[in-house]
Amino acid sequence: MNNEIAPVLDILEGLKQEFKSISKAQAELRTTLAEQPANSTAARTTTQETVQIHLSKETQAKIKEHQLFVLEALSQSSKKLDPKFEALQQLICEQQKPVEYKNYSLFASVQLAERVLLLLACGLVMVSCWFFAMGANKLQTASDYDLRYRYLRMQGKATGNDFAHLDSLFITYRNPKAIQQMQQKIADYEQALQRQTELLLQQKRIAEEQGELKKHLEK
Repeated sequence: MNNEIAPVLDILEGLKQEFKSISKAQAELRTTLAEQPANSTAARTTTQETVQIHLSKETQAKIKEHQLFVLEALSQSSKKLDPKFEALQQLICEQQKPVEYKNYSLFASVQLAERVLLLLACGLVMVSCWFFAMGANKLQTASDYDLRYRYLRMQGKATGNDFAHLDSLFITYRNPKAIQQMQQKIADYEQALQRQTELLLQQKRIAEEQGELKKHLEK
């Protein structure tokens, strides 16, 4: 960057010096023009006193006209240098712009951390749902096999047709409504079987009590 700016700085410095020289020449010329009448009067007096050849009014007018021409030329040169000077100054300012750094604020860092934590939480929820689904699937499978066993026990047999029917109902063409009906039918059967067992036990107990009473009466 310094190597690129150095030539421009040299040009700018040269223009500055030229601009100062023009301004100085303008100031001196204005001072000369302002003092010219007094100097001309003093020169004429001195010339008359010392009997020297003095300049005619026509010659003085030509000198004044020439001085004004030089002044105008200097002014035009100064005006032409002004845009160049400003353009070079702008170029220097553009080349010397500080390097912009992207600073990440604390708020942006916190937002990034929150997003990472949110992604981790979402991943954890997805894994938990997957494990839950796997567990639910295993529980469903265990429940299906238990229901199949209870159905075969209710039927009192286990033929190939029975297994094919159960596979079709639970696996191939799973029918939740038919499975629910089967479950209710098995529950009713098991409840009736339990009542029958209770009645048999009660009948057995009554028979035992009657036997004991009969023995007691025979004595």
